[in-house]
This record gives sequence, structure tokens and C-alpha cells, in this order.
Amino acid sequence: MASPMEPQTITKTKTTEFIYVGDAMCSWCWGFASTVNQLERRFTIPIKFINGGLRPGPNAQPLDDDLRSYLQRAWQQVGRASGQPFDLGALQARDPKWV
Repeated sequence: MASPMEPQTITKTKTTEFIYVGDAMCSWCWGFASTVNQLERRFTIPIKFINGGLRPGPNAQPLDDDLRSYLQRAWQQVGRASGQPFDLGALQARDPKWV
């Protein structure tokens, strides 16, 4: 029996793939990136990424001090829990909309 971390062979068909639905604006979606990479290595099947729209167009929030503070705390928490690095410098942008 193979160990849980060894690459596993899956019988592949035309439709065998992981479908990962995430959002570039979602902190936990970014935090999950290393897990997605591990799945790809372990099972050696393609991953199809589908990107959502957490804050598109008119739903975009201004990157004001309140949102900046919230995101800094969230990114630090997710970074500690997941090990994924976050660029906190991105929060210094003074764009009128967070898109």
C-alpha cells in the first residue's frame, strides 16, 4: 500500500480533473494554494481553475482605512494558519476601488 504522501496513479479519462473554484480576492483561497499544489503533485491530474468575482465592478469596495485594517488582520491570520505569504505592501495602494 502506498503512503498517503506518495504520488497516486488515478485511472484517467478525458474528463478526470480537479475543478477548483476560488477567487483572487479571497484570503482563504490564496491560503489554500499550497494544498492545491499538493493535490496536483499527489494525483498527477490536471486542475481546472475557475475564478469567481468576489468584488467585481460596482460591488468593489473603496480601499479605505477600515477595509485596509480588516484585510491586514485577515491576511496575517490566514498566513499564519496556512503558511502562505501575503504581500501586505499591496494594502498601501490608494486606488479608489478595491478590485
